[in-house]
Amino acid sequence: LTENDFIDLKKYCDEINIIFLSTPTNEIGINFLKKIKAPLLKNGSDFLTNLTLIRHMAASRIPTILSTGMSTVSEIDEAVNTFIKFGGKKLILLHCTSQYPTPTKEINLKKILFLKKRYNCPIGFSDHSDNYNASTMAVALNAKIVEKHFTINKNLLGPDHKMSSNPHEFKKMVEKIRLNELILGSGTPKLSKNELVSRSNYRLSAYFNDNLVANTKLSKKHLIFRRPGLGLTESNVKQFFKKKINRNVKKNQLV
Repeated sequence: LTENDFIDLKKYCDEINIIFLSTPTNEIGINFLKKIKAPLLKNGSDFLTNLTLIRHMAASRIPTILSTGMSTVSEIDEAVNTFIKFGGKKLILLHCTSQYPTPTKEINLKKILFLKKRYNCPIGFSDHSDNYNASTMAVALNAKIVEKHFTINKNLLGPDHKMSSNPHEFKKMVEKIRLNELILGSGTPKLSKNELVSRSNYRLSAYFNDNLVANTKLSKKHLIFRRPGLGLTESNVKQFFKKKINRNVKKNQLV
């Protein structure tokens, strides 16, 4: 691709609201991408040990994705430390198994959790399996980016087409990822609107178990706890034990 091709691609991405990114392999490429205001850089797994390249990516101050296929933990440490040392601010790591296609038993999605804990930055998943199940599962492990090879025809020449997703598969993958995100929710421990209704319908409240006259000292034997949950719970009603009720009440009346 020529530089003008990249400029045209960047312009088109901006027009249709797609994040443009590229994978430069030298300082010249990084400087050019900075010049055309690329919002994101990627470093492939094959270049993770190229610390000079990572240093230039960090110095560009452009948010950067580092893919970690074929890498030992010490190599990832060195790459991350280099990025931070030379001023990089926004880093994303991709868990990746560099095998095409990746056998199911070697995908090892739980490594996402390891990377998240060790590096405390957003983690993504580069999926080289021959289906999209791993990509949709990765989202449940808090992957923030999913990278999946894409082709318009699996029978085209080249090494990647057979394990890439075609348009139909890619659409289904995105739909399932969006569904997973909806199911996962925000994680905040608050009740939903429907749960608030359920509380009223299904929780237990205190009701009088007998007809009682005014000035009777209330005790647990006077109460029964049942649905709906419109009144006092068992823990809340305890404060009134041994106190006198101030009027007559009927059996089954809500306390």
